[in-house]
Amino acid sequence: MHNDIAEALDERSMTGLILFDLSAAFDVIDHTIVLKRLEFSFGIKEMVLTWVSSYLTDKTHCVSIANKISSDVSLLFGVLQESVLGQKNYCI
Repeated sequence: MHNDIAEALDERSMTGLILFDLSAAFDVIDHTIVLKRLEFSFGIKEMVLTWVSSYLTDKTHCVSIANKISSDVSLLFGVLQESVLGQKNYCI
């Protein structure tokens, strides 16, 4: 991307870049609402919607203190701070 922008600037072409930081949106909005909004308001469908959905759904959370582990709770709001390739269930 950097190279494309640099080339466009060298050619005196109009250049623009749009970035979205959605991290805070996932912390306060129900996952179902986010997915429906992405599909119906922004036209995101098929593979991209499936990818975002897989990132948000079927996540559980538990807490571990002094070798005691709470039961898992499904996450309906928020996003775990994990890697893309990380596990779907997380206990801290």
